[in-house]
Amino acid sequence: MKNNFVKILATLGLIIAIALILKGVFDVGKIGIKSFSNKKTITDLPILECEFKDDVANTDYVDIYDLNELLSSSEFKRFPKNISENEKNIIRSYNKKIETRDGSAHRVTILDDKYTIKYYKNEKGIAKGYHINIDRKTGKSEIIFPKHYIADGTFKTRMDAILDPSTKTFYGICKKTQNKNL
Repeated sequence: MKNNFVKILATLGLIIAIALILKGVFDVGKIGIKSFSNKKTITDLPILECEFKDDVANTDYVDIYDLNELLSSSEFKRFPKNISENEKNIIRSYNKKIETRDGSAHRVTILDDKYTIKYYKNEKGIAKGYHINIDRKTGKSEIIFPKHYIADGTFKTRMDAILDPSTKTFYGICKKTQNKNL
């Protein structure tokens, strides 16, 4: 009976030790749990139907953006409240890796005055993504397809591409829509 009790205590100690190692080395725990809980607190984000005008092709483009779905399916980590500068740097580093790796990803940024949706599509180190800015008060929106650029994650490279004359910007309007549940 004593041996069984000792085995149970040893097993519990091993589980606690593994949890502490994961938290310390891989920063699993505090940030991970807060990130998941943060995603659940923002449930009142709208589903938007956005119509953009292409004056060159003389066509309209309509797309639907479910901000809750986009936010919850994003690989990017958000900053939980009340975290240290070291934890912020870990999140920045993690997000920078997603932003610069080959493949695709998306990110939603929610500010008081606008929503931004960024789609990353990198091929062989070249960024070919686009982003959408939506004014929360008026619904005015713009979709920007910057010139392709080196996916090095620097602000300067990204801004140079956006300001390049070959960058295409289309303007439109977004309005709230309902889930159709088809």
